[in-house]
Amino acid sequence: MTVRSHGNAVIAALKADTLVVGDSIQPENSGWTAKPGSSDFIPYIIVYSTGGGGLYGSISSDEESVFVYQLTCVGSTREQSDFMRDKAREVMLKRSSFDITGRKVLYVVIDVPIATSRDDDVMPPVFFSADRFRMRTVPRSL
Repeated sequence: MTVRSHGNAVIAALKADTLVVGDSIQPENSGWTAKPGSSDFIPYIIVYSTGGGGLYGSISSDEESVFVYQLTCVGSTREQSDFMRDKAREVMLKRSSFDITGRKVLYVVIDVPIATSRDDDVMPPVFFSADRFRMRTVPRSL
């Protein structure tokens, strides 16, 4: 079990659903396609690992592990941001989305939903919404 393999599985699952995803940064080919505010906006998701809840059982047996990921969804409008949030939830809440070598996903739940907000620190402003997801996995043999 590794933190890296779980995070990679989250990003891969989102990308497999044709979503534009960044690994802790804004992904390339996202956001404004030309002049900000006067061009199309390609919405995107940024995946952050928050460290998670750790291991359950003994460290040597590595029976269960819990990881927490924040998915921040960015759009040029509230509607676009929330659309991306809905798409991210569809992927994250489906256990079969994830391929983690040697592990199976017991569950994924929304740990903390974060309200949609307008970011006035950039011009023109964009909107972002976020959810934190808690993922519990066990060795595939259990």
